[in-house]
Amino acid sequence: MADRAVVEQPQPARPPPGGVLAAWDRVAPATVPFFAVFTALLIGAGIIRFAGASPLVAYRALWEGSFGTPAALANTLVKSTPYIIAGLAVALGFKAGLFNIGAEGQLYAGGVLAVLVGFHPTFSGLPPLLHVPLAVLAGALGGMIWGAIPGFLKARTGAHEVINTIMMNFIAIRLTDWLIKSKDPVILLDPSASTPRTPYIVPSAALPRLLDTPSARGPIVGPGVGFRGTVVPLPDHSGLRAAHRRGQPQRSPLRRHQRLAHYCVGHGPQWRAGRHGRRR
Repeated sequence: MADRAVVEQPQPARPPPGGVLAAWDRVAPATVPFFAVFTALLIGAGIIRFAGASPLVAYRALWEGSFGTPAALANTLVKSTPYIIAGLAVALGFKAGLFNIGAEGQLYAGGVLAVLVGFHPTFSGLPPLLHVPLAVLAGALGGMIWGAIPGFLKARTGAHEVINTIMMNFIAIRLTDWLIKSKDPVILLDPSASTPRTPYIVPSAALPRLLDTPSARGPIVGPGVGFRGTVVPLPDHSGLRAAHRRGQPQRSPLRRHQRLAHYCVGHGPQWRAGRHGRRR
């Protein structure tokens, strides 16, 4: 007897949550980061007190060193910007149900391409209006290419993206180390430097200074992007599953965000393979 195809009937729509749950859903995007920082400070205060020091003195010094002067504020923003952008790279994948643990390696790969465009003589004659965006796009392209490798392996071989992205971190770190320290051939090494480093980027590729301090080059980029990702969060993939259970069409902004996240973290081949597999 031939097996009959089982057709799943769409489940009735669930009523939206009300009361406390609905209120929490509205305020969670703004309050969860606040409570996360507050909890970290509270735990840190307990550890400092256990070590025999004053948490108030420690946190006052932390505040003054981070935000006490314009130079301190600029340094804080400059140092935190790479972490903010790398964190958003992970968060965007999580919103689409992907585990992108390779943000560090993608950051290294993007930095290599960005600095190459920043100092290479081929691009040194460009005006800043073109050179700065080109260097930024080169950095994004480098991270995308590095993230596409585990995405391709996931789509073609089924290799787990968590393991692959972690391993790709170490490959990127060692590859960057070799590119900078290699002397035969010289690739990214500045022969005139006393320590291994790349040549300085040309002024046309440097971000403009916001303050008159040595490190205050464009530190508003990371916090601005982080504000967009934290205060105005992207929709997640749970809404897609709920819409599918209710039998509703999936042509929605959620679907587009999920597709965008797959490509941004290098899982575009996996996305396309999954879509084609479901249609067969």
